Amino acid sequence: MADFGDRWRVFFIAVILSVWLMIIDGLNFCLNFDEDEDSADWAKILVLISGFLFAIPVLFGAFLLLIWVKPKIGALMVIIPSIIAGAMRLIATIIGFQDFWQEKYLDSTTSGTTDVAVACLQVYLIFDAFYLYRQVGKITADNNYEPVDLTDRDDDYN
Repeated sequence: MADFGDRWRVFFIAVILSVWLMIIDGLNFCLNFDEDEDSADWAKILVLISGFLFAIPVLFGAFLLLIWVKPKIGALMVIIPSIIAGAMRLIATIIGFQDFWQEKYLDSTTSGTTDVAVACLQVYLIFDAFYLYRQVGKITADNNYEPVDLTDRDDDYN
């Protein structure tokens, strides 16, 4: 079993990001879709989908990693949606939203900081979950457990 501190760290960051993106991307655009008239509709839909696509599987995957039940599946439930939803969100915020690039440098910096912070945390979460994914195979080797090789069976009992 991987160290509890590593599992707790992934769980903590995943829960914070999941709740954060569920609220600001998923629920916010569900409830206030028509209020933002400056942004393209496709960008709003992409961010809405990425909020839910990230939040739900990553939350369940982080929980599986925390309790160490099906850890490889849990790690993949964190890694794959983080890559897909992160790319979707980054494309939508950079290309589709008009508030990312504004006329004043300070306004661009403050409006784009959240997007950059979310992307950085998603990348960190991907690498940390990949570390736990790799730990699953190493754990059995450290316990001196050698699985029985079933490919070298002799089924000819004639």
